[in-house]
Amino acid sequence: MPAGDLHLAVDISAWWTTAVYESGGTVQPVVFEGRPRLPSGVFQARDTRALSTGTPALAASVTHPEDYRPDPMTLLQTGTPAPGARFDPVAAVAAVLVQVAEAASVQAGSTVTALTIITAQTWGHRARQRLHQAAATAGLPPPHIVTAAAAAAAAALSGSTLTGGTRPGSFVAVCTTGDATPELTVIDAAHGFQQLAAAPVRDPGAPTVDEALIQLAAERATPGTDPSAALDDWRVAREIQQARTALAVQPRAPMLLPEPHPAVVLTRDDLAAAGAAHLARLRETVKQLLADADLDPSEVNAVVLVGDDGTVPEVQAALAGAGLPPTVTVRDPHAVLTGAVRLSSPPMGLTEAPVRIPRTRPMLGAVSGAVLVGACSIGLLIQVVSGAPAVPLPLENVTLSAALAALTAWAVALLAPGGKKQPEGENRLRRGFVAAAAIGIVLAWLYGLVAGVSAGDPTETSLRSALAGAVPIAACAAVIALVAPRLPAAALPEWLRTARPPALPVAMAALGVGLQRVTGTDLPLDMLGATLLGIATGLTVPLAPTLRLVTALLLGAGYALVSATGSMRYPTIAYVAVLAWWAATTTATAATATPRAGTRTG
Repeated sequence: MPAGDLHLAVDISAWWTTAVYESGGTVQPVVFEGRPRLPSGVFQARDTRALSTGTPALAASVTHPEDYRPDPMTLLQTGTPAPGARFDPVAAVAAVLVQVAEAASVQAGSTVTALTIITAQTWGHRARQRLHQAAATAGLPPPHIVTAAAAAAAAALSGSTLTGGTRPGSFVAVCTTGDATPELTVIDAAHGFQQLAAAPVRDPGAPTVDEALIQLAAERATPGTDPSAALDDWRVAREIQQARTALAVQPRAPMLLPEPHPAVVLTRDDLAAAGAAHLARLRETVKQLLADADLDPSEVNAVVLVGDDGTVPEVQAALAGAGLPPTVTVRDPHAVLTGAVRLSSPPMGLTEAPVRIPRTRPMLGAVSGAVLVGACSIGLLIQVVSGAPAVPLPLENVTLSAALAALTAWAVALLAPGGKKQPEGENRLRRGFVAAAAIGIVLAWLYGLVAGVSAGDPTETSLRSALAGAVPIAACAAVIALVAPRLPAAALPEWLRTARPPALPVAMAALGVGLQRVTGTDLPLDMLGATLLGIATGLTVPLAPTLRLVTALLLGAGYALVSATGSMRYPTIAYVAVLAWWAATTTATAATATPRAGTRTG
């Protein structure tokens, strides 16, 4: 890989996420706040609907466990949201990928240019589509998808002649532990590490290892209790996984249960008993697996055992008893990830069929809002030009029309993330706001020039008025362009929604300003226009909804009274100032949402 490129490999497993990156020919583990892994779960706050990941998400789940999902990849594979959850699987996995990519980029000092994601099993077409969509949502390149078994085989056989591709019969059996039951997979190492067959090692009449341990723990904690509720509680399942890992290095391990149940202790003998019924069927499973792969036992050249829990010794013995070669044990998940990097890089690079990312269409409300604001801007300018030079040039209306022109460019920039493709390395939101800042200034200059020429006045005054309305909004657009590449991708859809200009209040304000210049009628259009402008001003102010409503009512009544006494020049200028305030507040939400190096917790 060329110097400066960053190849990121990620494994979002059921409980923990680990990652490595390759840069300059060296593979390094990704560290999260000094730790080699982070919790995989995603938490969504009920009030703000914001997603959090890593350690903060796990901490938040203590008080609201129902809003936490520990295994977002399982949701993504099935394509169904978690029961009762309000976030979708694509957004959940994208949020995790964002955190991992940011940590890797900080460590390596460069952005991710290639991505590999490990899946526990081979995924179908639609599931792979969703995984590509999650990577695109996170602002990452299209991923190479590698199964855990293939990556483990590549890691264990690094440097072996089995990967040379010239030796016939280079087949590897991979056994993974740590799940409900062990899983066996046969890999063809000589031809791209293709998976030939896979099967779980399970006795269908016995509970899984985790289920057996949960039932045992429930009985020890409260004899006679029904363990069915504990089987569906992710907190209990997480305690089981931690106990299984601890039993690999110690004979006993504590296990916490939800209140009011007391803690219990599990032993290695408990773990061995929970898996005994399944391991008794390992020889039969191996026979069936080899038949599915159309292989003889003698053609299996190596056996790789992946896992770090307390079942590893029993599984090793069962594999030896099934007549297979001695096992090569891979305990470090970073080693598996290193194998995944090798598989998706030359010269072993796997060729994967491209996956079409579903088209992202701009929201109808965003498109109609941009059109409405643009129409208001042009309408005000036409009214100014049509009245000149018979009446004095209303400079405040020129200012407002130019501000709305800049706001139209802003609204169009928000449509940039939509479209048919997600080109690698392209940040269309950033480019859209760069263009919005430039176009806003150009349009304001044109508006000022047209207004000044039509009125027969020196254009310097009208140019200053037009630029005064557009420059603050254009400046805010330029700031958003600077921070857009660092906006968390998982939060981007919500930010795009909140960053839409308030099209209806804008239209109300433009109508109100226009009505004040209508003459030749006995109707109190000036009072009606002033009332509309006051209400629009209150609805545009970036305050809480209740305060906006109260402000709108007060200003509407106040402006109606003011209209009977004199000009509405200053209320119009005040609305331009409120638009600039709105733009600055929206820009601040983008700036504060961008993570700073070293501030993300894992």
